[in-house]
Amino acid sequence: MNQQEREAHLRAYLSGKETADGKALFDKWADRLMQDQLFLDSLSPEQLSRFEAEIWSGITQRTGISNEPLAAPAPFSRQPADDQPLRALGPRFSYRYGMAAAVVLLLLAGYVLWWMAGAENHRSDIAYRTVSVPVGGRMMVTLADGSRITLNAKSTLRYPERLTGSTRQVFLTGEGFFEVTPDPAHPFIVTTRTLTTTVKGTSFNVNAYADDPTAEVTVVTGKVAVAPSKGRHRARLLTPGQAVAYRADIDVFTPTVPIRPTDATAWQRGTLLFQRTPLSAVVRQLERQFDVHIRLENNQLARCTLVGEFGRLPLADILTALCQSIGATYNMNGTEIRIRGNGCR
Repeated sequence: MNQQEREAHLRAYLSGKETADGKALFDKWADRLMQDQLFLDSLSPEQLSRFEAEIWSGITQRTGISNEPLAAPAPFSRQPADDQPLRALGPRFSYRYGMAAAVVLLLLAGYVLWWMAGAENHRSDIAYRTVSVPVGGRMMVTLADGSRITLNAKSTLRYPERLTGSTRQVFLTGEGFFEVTPDPAHPFIVTTRTLTTTVKGTSFNVNAYADDPTAEVTVVTGKVAVAPSKGRHRARLLTPGQAVAYRADIDVFTPTVPIRPTDATAWQRGTLLFQRTPLSAVVRQLERQFDVHIRLENNQLARCTLVGEFGRLPLADILTALCQSIGATYNMNGTEIRIRGNGCR
């Protein structure tokens, strides 16, 4: 979509003549902008001022709405505190301010994605590669900037062949350990189904499988900002040894206990590490590692938590040790495994 086409869509949207598909596109852009606080957080004060001036200039040129009667627009908010009250606008300002705010939102939604990457580097023109790791496997991917990503079993990574925009963004489903080449001018962004992780040069682990309700980010070196793709939470800043877990279905962030760097990378050595891990999560890890299907005969078994570390052991040995620790038994028939027991409370 070029400049003229975007302006035509904007005029159609404002006049109420936009198609349903076009309106859905604008709504999607607006939703993404309002949710992505990390974008504004990545801008310098000079970039914020320039961006703000461009937006207000576009409003006056395209709509005839002048900002002179209104107070000068305040700088874009980095993110107010969750408990900060909102001020109600007086009646004489509400209509014009609301109209201007709506146009700001539309202009931002229509232009911010292109502004982020540069006019000559539209996201739609970027060529992406997708790699997938089979069950039980691991894979290393090296990006154009030298950043290295180690992928765990049943993981998929989508990444640009060339890093030409103002950010370095990749898309992950599964688990990956990232060793990011420092480049403060080009933040590195890992996008998963529920979390957005932004860094400028560090090493960290992201665990975000599609079949797991909880996504986790663990920092080994440097600083990492983690924010939910949707929800009410602000970005969390993590430092080495810190981790956070997020459940999108209930919109809950949970800081985890301090970790050792070697624990975050245990899976790269072929080690299964469980630290008060629910049996339901243990089962998913075993299924991805050994290409089996495990069924719990009693739902109460899923509530059991396990502590243990298993190196490169056969699946049967791991199952035997796990079942003994919770008073259960298992039966294996080919790739089908059933675990029986009274479960835990």
